[in-house]
Amino acid sequence: ITSAQTRSFSDLDGHWAKSAVEEAAGIGFINGYPDNTFRPDARINRAEFAAMLARAVPLSAEGETMLSYADADQIPEWAAPHIAAATASGILIGYSDRTFRWNSSITRAEMTVMIARTAHLELSEDTPAGFADDSEIPAWAYREVSTAKASGLIQGKNNNLFDSSCSATRAEAVTIILNLLHKSEG
Repeated sequence: ITSAQTRSFSDLDGHWAKSAVEEAAGIGFINGYPDNTFRPDARINRAEFAAMLARAVPLSAEGETMLSYADADQIPEWAAPHIAAATASGILIGYSDRTFRWNSSITRAEMTVMIARTAHLELSEDTPAGFADDSEIPAWAYREVSTAKASGLIQGKNNNLFDSSCSATRAEAVTIILNLLHKSEG
């Protein structure tokens, strides 16, 4: 990982993710807002996360270039190429009704599944995730969550909770993507 320059935002002083956000800005996979804020505790939507991830990790451009989601016409122009690349790479699948729901907040479980797919983790069948709320992790995400935790890509919140259905924040998104980049370095 090479950082072009350190960039700070006016709303990061004292925030737990300050150094991670500054590192991500230096790498160039995140941007702040025109008012020089990053809004680290704001919820991140599915399109924003896909864009961050696609800018951070080289994705194969082969495969589907046109979005085939039922709601593709609603996906913003700035996000469409990132979502298309992540879809073509098998990182994004969408929902069973063929929608992407670009503006929906991404949950911690959805984000972790996308990171596990990006990392090409060999999913463990029998490893418990080891969070206090393991029983609340959806079955469709459990193997990815347990393997991502075992590989050091994710960690819990206070009281060892994973909080799978909670909307992820911009700071959490940056942190998990940096964990992926650091893992691929080592």
